[in-house]
Amino acid sequence: MQVKRAREIVERQPGQVRLLSKYDVIDRIGVTYVTLWTWMRDGKFPRSRELNGKTTWIESEVDAWIQARPVRRLKGDIEAEIAEMLGEA
Repeated sequence: MQVKRAREIVERQPGQVRLLSKYDVIDRIGVTYVTLWTWMRDGKFPRSRELNGKTTWIESEVDAWIQARPVRRLKGDIEAEIAEMLGEA
């Protein structure tokens, strides 16, 4: 079980922006920083911000990127779609 960090437990005020560190983003996305940097350079991932000399991302932008990822198809999805189109479902 992963222990929540104290800053994650603190409730945010409406309109307050939460920033994620490089390590937070790498943990959420599951890729190396080199891959993340390449994606940013290629426009495939939100650009980081520099704040007090640290690399940060706006949480809502990272969340939006995650939500925009395609849903993975599962075995049997195509057969179910075909059956539904043919009225067999």
